[in-house]
Amino acid sequence: MGVLHLGQIKQALEVNYFPHLDFSGADQDHHRLSRAVAAVAMADRSGLSAETVSKSVTDHTGDNGIDGVIYAADRSTIMFVQSKWSETGKGLSSGDVHKFVHGVDQLMVSDWSGFSGPILARRSEIEDILFQPGTRVELVLATTSTADLATEQTEILDKFCGKMNDASDLASYVYLNQSRLHQSVVSSAGSQIDLSVNLRNWGSYREAGCVAYYGTASAQEVVEWHRAYGDLLFSRNIRGALSGTEVNASIAETAGADPARFWFFNNGITVIAESFEQAPFVNQKSGNFTFSRASVVNGAQTVSSLAVAASSGRS
Repeated sequence: MGVLHLGQIKQALEVNYFPHLDFSGADQDHHRLSRAVAAVAMADRSGLSAETVSKSVTDHTGDNGIDGVIYAADRSTIMFVQSKWSETGKGLSSGDVHKFVHGVDQLMVSDWSGFSGPILARRSEIEDILFQPGTRVELVLATTSTADLATEQTEILDKFCGKMNDASDLASYVYLNQSRLHQSVVSSAGSQIDLSVNLRNWGSYREAGCVAYYGTASAQEVVEWHRAYGDLLFSRNIRGALSGTEVNASIAETAGADPARFWFFNNGITVIAESFEQAPFVNQKSGNFTFSRASVVNGAQTVSSLAVAASSGRS
């Protein structure tokens, strides 16, 4: 358990989310913090403001395990969130996950029995979004525990997604632990993401006070960016990384099966940064650069698909 990390998360929640949250029925500190964890998880996954996501928290005795609901219109994705604040290192139990998945399962068939409070008040909104053609479903589990999900918990989630994805891929899940939440609150505070890259056959272009560098980078370097920062890389990319699409599957397949042609079959990656440093110049064939306060604004699908290919052993 990272005590300092936890303290920094807590302060960020109290400063940025507490002023916007409704704490009705949340009598204890950990209950209030759990609602704030739900809010920051929705902000992380949707890119929406603290004020907006705080109004989307549904934590209540009648929430059936669903602590927040938010819709990311740019990805046509409705997200259901389960959250837990923990200072002991103990995360979500299998019972918590089962209750959460069962609650979401009910909503898939418009079964609102047992629901009450804020989520029931949003019934029309949720059903209108759910049953729009093309809407995807994402289950988000967020906790300040450092532990990974247990096998039993992933099996519950995989079973739900497998059932939902029988005809086509519509459902997925994401787990945000302490490390991921810390990255999120630090990023929202304007943290610095520094990306190092070796550009081969590079060049530059300057106009109107801006400078651009272009060249070819190794896929492994890009994968390392994703391993270090996850979706925070795309914080300024309104579309984020679309997961589970046919395009992404094709990108990952090419990276693994035909890497020599990968450069020809995708549009590349565009990164913006506030500043950069270049290692001592050697030649145009190879240059080492570090870009500060960087964000991927084009090519999020390429980055995320390369990471998927690497994790599955296809590249």
